[in-house]
Order: sequence, then C-alpha cells, then structure tokens
Amino acid sequence: MRRTFLALLVCLVGLTAALVHPAASEHPEVRAFWVDAFNPGIKTAAQVDTLIERVLQANANTIVAQVRRRGDSYYLNSIEPLVEDATVTRGFDSLGYLIERAHAAGLEVHAWIIANAIFNGHPFIPTAAWPCAVPCSADHVFNRHGFFAAGDENWLTRTHPLYTAGTSVYPSNGSLIPAGWRLSDGNWYLDPGHPAAAEYTVNVAKHLVATYDIDGLHLDRIRYPEMPISRVVGGPIGFSTGYNDVSVRRFNQAYGRPAAALPLPWDGSWSGWRREQMNALVRRIYLETIAIKPHVKVSASTITFWRGPNVSGGFENTEAYYRVFQDWNGWLRAGLLDLNIPMVYKPVTSGENTAQFSDWAEFTKVHQYNRHSAVGLGVYLNSFEQSIGQIAEARQPSPATGATPAGLAYYSFATTNRAGGGAPMRPHAEFFRALSEDGAYVAVAPNPAPVTIPAMPWKAAPRHGYLLGQIFDLAGHPADGAVVTIRQLNAHARAVAIEQTADGNGYVGAADLPPGAYQLAIRTPDGTEFFTVPSPVTPGVVSRLTIRLRSRKRGPIIRPAQRAVYGPMDESDVSPLGHWRQREPIPQDDTGGQ
Repeated sequence: MRRTFLALLVCLVGLTAALVHPAASEHPEVRAFWVDAFNPGIKTAAQVDTLIERVLQANANTIVAQVRRRGDSYYLNSIEPLVEDATVTRGFDSLGYLIERAHAAGLEVHAWIIANAIFNGHPFIPTAAWPCAVPCSADHVFNRHGFFAAGDENWLTRTHPLYTAGTSVYPSNGSLIPAGWRLSDGNWYLDPGHPAAAEYTVNVAKHLVATYDIDGLHLDRIRYPEMPISRVVGGPIGFSTGYNDVSVRRFNQAYGRPAAALPLPWDGSWSGWRREQMNALVRRIYLETIAIKPHVKVSASTITFWRGPNVSGGFENTEAYYRVFQDWNGWLRAGLLDLNIPMVYKPVTSGENTAQFSDWAEFTKVHQYNRHSAVGLGVYLNSFEQSIGQIAEARQPSPATGATPAGLAYYSFATTNRAGGGAPMRPHAEFFRALSEDGAYVAVAPNPAPVTIPAMPWKAAPRHGYLLGQIFDLAGHPADGAVVTIRQLNAHARAVAIEQTADGNGYVGAADLPPGAYQLAIRTPDGTEFFTVPSPVTPGVVSRLTIRLRSRKRGPIIRPAQRAVYGPMDESDVSPLGHWRQREPIPQDDTGGQ
C-alpha cells in the first residue's frame, strides 16, 4: 500500500512539474540554490519535499546540496562514515531521496562536497556536537590520518613553525614540524601535497559519481585554507600553510634543497608548488568523473576575496591565486571545470563592496573560455531588494564584450536575507516568492517564469577528448615529478604540446584535446622516454594509459627556483584575527555547525 502511495506521489509530482515548469521560451539560465548541511534542507523526507516546493516556487532549476560535510556523508552508499547529526532520520538516504524527488520535478541535483576540510572540533574536548571529542567512527579520516596519526600517515596541513597566526598550536605528535594545525575557525584541513590524502579525496568523489544518479559534482574548499593577511609596501605577504611533512619533503626533492629545509611562506617556488598541488587535484577529479559518467557536470565554488582582477591588475594578483592557491581561471582555461560558480558574496554596505561585486561579476562573464560560469550571490548578506539589484547587475551583458553569465546561484537556501538598506529582516520563506512574483517586493520579479538550463556543447556534442595517464618508474613507484610533454602526432605546426609535471601519484592528464594520436615524452634524470597512447583520443572519451618507465629514476629533476615576490614577515606584521575573520563575508558553513 505504501509503495503504491509513493508511486502515485511521484506521478503527481511529475504532473505538477509539467504544469509549473513548462519548457521556457526565455533565455536558458542556471538558477541554483546552495543547500548547506548545517541547516534544514535534505535531512528528512519532509525537508526535501519543502526544498523541492520552494525551488520550484522561485522558478529555479538546480539544487547544489551539501552531501559531504567534513569527511562524512549524507548518503548511505559511501566509503566514509555517515554524519553524526541527530536531526537526520536514521536509515534515510538524503541524497537518494533528493535525486528521486528532484528529477521527478525536472530539477538537476549537484552533489556538493567539501574537498579538504575534514573535521571541526577540539581533539581532546567533547562537545554536544562531538560527544566522542573526535568523530565517533574509528574509520573517519580524521581518526585514521589526522592529528593522532604520526609520520607519513598524518595527512593534515600545518603552518611554518615561526608563522602560526590563525591556528591553534598543538604538540608535534611525531611531526618534523611542530606548528599550527587547526584553524581559528575550528577546521582541520587535509594537505593536497600529500599523495595519499589527494588519492583519498579523489576516491571519495569517484565513488559518489559512480553510485548515485547525480547531474553534477560540486567542489567546495578546493583550495588551501585562508590564513591571516597583511598588506605591506611591495605587495602582500605569503601565506603559512601547506607544511605537511610529506609535501615539504617532496618540494625539497623537486627543488634540490636540503631534506630538513623549510621553505618560507613567501618563497616564490613554494607558492607555485602549492598551486600546482591544487591544479593536480582538480585535474584528476575532473578526468576521473568524466571517465565514469561523461554527462556529469563538474563545478566548483571559487574564491573572490577582496578586490577583483580588473582592479588588482590581473588574476595572478588576486587573493584566490596568491592567498589560497586556487587558480580557477586557469582551471577554466584548461577545461577542468564545466561550471564555475565564483562566490561573489558582497554586502551592499559600501562603495568598496559594490565595486568589488562589479569587478568580479564582470570578470566572471568575460572569462568563461567556452565553459560556463554562474555568479554566486551571498543573499544571506543583503535584503531582498539589495539581492534583486545584484541579480540585475549580474545578468547585464559585459560592457567590454557583451558576454553574459550562464546563470546565478544563491547562498543559501536556508538563509535568504538580513536587514539592510532600510529594509527589515523578512520571513525566510518569502524569498522564493520575491524571486518569482511581480510586485511581491519589487515591481518586476527577477524570475517571473521557469527557464531551461543551458546546454553544454562540449558534453552534448563533444568535439574534443581527454587523456589521463599514470606513470611508474622501473621499481613500480609513481614517477612523482617526472616532466611530461603531451604531444599531438601527425598534425600541423600548431599541434597540441602540453608540458606538465606528474603529481605525487604519477598522474598527468589533459582536457579539450583535438582527436587523434598522441605521444607522451617523459623526462627523468636518466633521459627522455617516449610512449605513444595506444588508442587515438576520441571526442567525449577519456583515453587512459598506464606507463612503466624502462629506466630507474635516479633522483628528481631539479626545478629552477621561482622568484620570491613577497617580503619577509613576522607575527607583528599579521593583521589581528578579528580583522582577518571579518574582512571578508564568511558563508555560514565556514562558521556554524560541526
């Protein structure tokens, strides 16, 4: 009887969706809501039903739901423990039910995972949220490879021992670097420069993509943690993070430095190294996802701290690039994201914030590189009227090129406004009506009718292919640091030639490759070896290969040093933590919950 009722309910939902969500004649547009895991949203069947109802009411079409919080899951079929969240109905598969209901209503579901933050709590002091002090499951990654793990089994990022501002300092626990571990906001981060940590994160994403019928995989905190910032004459300081023992050891080998050396936070080579680790992680997740399910859209919520590229003098001068080592502009250029959602969370409180919003929105529109970018709005920071004003500005064509964004995303479903601009705090549920009903709060609502989601031509009718290779040396170890050129064969003078360094697990790869034959030229200290990819690169397909080098790798290829562009600092240079934490709008998932 219950199954019959559920089947009838699904049919009714589908019929309702057909009535309220007809094929739209307006310009296609992504209209997404971020649904965080620290508030009601997907934790019970009733919450999911309400979510679907309100997203439809807002004439939106995409749900970006947080299903991996910090090393735990809001879905039952997972390689990680389920969340310790008393508000979740035991045995309820939040993601599974969300997919069923959303698809019946014509909505897309993008599974949102926090990539690098894995725990929020004190390792010795129990709290109401963590009665065991640490996660109760012995299998949680924090228990297996976090603070209590020694040597190479410890995957956490740390600071330089002399520059620990913004962290809590704990005993070294066997580390070569007794330094800050836990951020002042409570978070512990995996270090992407540790090959085992990177592999673990990739495997979590692969299992999720393979197991659930998601439309997209959404990456959050796919960066290094933001650390305190100081602005001095000649440029900003470097940032003290990424000092896991294994990552430092790999860096020293790559740059020919003494094994016990510690790079300084502003060392140009060290900054480039950390950025390279993030690039490699994103590349691997993207290619592994496409290999499993080519139709799944890989997206990321990306950083827009402080001033934008047009004011700062280029993307390389933004805090996304030099502070958290997140080169999302480069990811788009390389085809490693299908959808970029910069978090342009700017309160309408000053001319500076308004200018920052305009700068980042303009850059987002113009720099899409034949992929899609949607402007992420921090509606929790503004009144309804202020957010609707930002929606209108974000949709305006670029004055320089006429480009428009692929859509908009709202943070968040749970927190939709605050008092501001003479407007009081409004009931949360009113936001969805404010978006869709003319006259509800503004004369012309921004979403008066449903629209379709823009097609992605590189997925719907692909013209290019992908390549993912793993390289081992003669002894069977990953060829970490081998210099690889991915070269197109039998082609014209402008044929593809991509130089890349194998990551800590020996992987190299590329997207947007013209079809045809390819060769890998792999340079090690013993010389250069050539390997032809066994089958031609095919549109829409990930060509995979495993390579065993014929020579034994004798030490690393020593890389040339990069210029140290930032001057030295001491703790007195670092801005006060209160200023650091409040200078940028911080989403609720950065400050609330466990």
